[in-house]
Amino acid sequence: MSTLQIKNMPDSLHRRLRRYTQKQRCTLSAFACEAIEKDLARREFHERLAHRPKTDLSISAASLLEEEKLASVIGCIQTSGGRARNTGKALQLLLTKRRRHEYPN
Repeated sequence: MSTLQIKNMPDSLHRRLRRYTQKQRCTLSAFACEAIEKDLARREFHERLAHRPKTDLSISAASLLEEEKLASVIGCIQTSGGRARNTGKALQLLLTKRRRHEYPN
């Protein structure tokens, strides 16, 4: 195993770090290794993400999420029975019109 020494660490940061690791019942070394590992993994992920080819969905992600929410609401209303079924049909009609508008033939 290698050793890492941190020089010129501000006293206030060291106190906060020591206090935190004592509450978490871990060593400064274990905390530092975990923090470095997490940050490095996050940076590597963003680097890989930046090099991925662009994907064209031909529809915005927000629209897809809204459509999924509407479909979920329709499913809930249809299973509740009674008068709510008419509301479900109205929502289905709305969703169909929305799809036709966003995906013209």
